[in-house]
Amino acid sequence: MSAAGWFACGRNELDRVRDISGARDVATITCVWIALLDLANRARSDKFSAHVSRIARLSGLSYSTVTRGIRKLETAGLLVVNARRLEAPRVSTLPSIRLNRKLHLLSA
Repeated sequence: MSAAGWFACGRNELDRVRDISGARDVATITCVWIALLDLANRARSDKFSAHVSRIARLSGLSYSTVTRGIRKLETAGLLVVNARRLEAPRVSTLPSIRLNRKLHLLSA
């Protein structure tokens, strides 16, 4: 099996995710982080656009849970979210997400 398409997740990143999560949310925030790493890997960049519903599908979590997880990760400085809104009320485009890390893609 080729290693192409796999992403590295550093131990220090996971430790930081655990530190910001609290005992109750550690699995939830970890799932959100791994879904974001997966999207970054697919984009082959640490900057990408994704709707919260897509992150929710990848992580197996609800929309509101993912939104809370993204906020926690952003507050901790693990990612930057640039939400864009259109002129019409309650309509938004895909947010731009940038992971604050060097994404290491493993290749064959």
